[in-house]
Amino acid sequence: MLFKILKLFGLDVPARIEAVKASLEQRIDQARDHVKSVAQQAAMIAALSATAAVAAVFAIAIGLLALYWWVAEALWPVSMYQAPTQAQSEKIKV
Repeated sequence: MLFKILKLFGLDVPARIEAVKASLEQRIDQARDHVKSVAQQAAMIAALSATAAVAAVFAIAIGLLALYWWVAEALWPVSMYQAPTQAQSEKIKV
């Protein structure tokens, strides 16, 4: 009864309630979509960060290996890695 009187005065309460419900549902859908996109972005960032970390570890390992080879070559002559010749063997025995 009250709604009919208010409708006569230009206030359609059931229509306003439905409009508010529709607006609320739309905002909930937007929030859900936003949370979904943020989660996807976070997953992508995590995957790329993990890939970058693995690449950094490989780069450090290769750098350390190259440093080892460079230092080994500079400090120890290549002849240390070779089998001694006959003349060198005789020098060692004497």
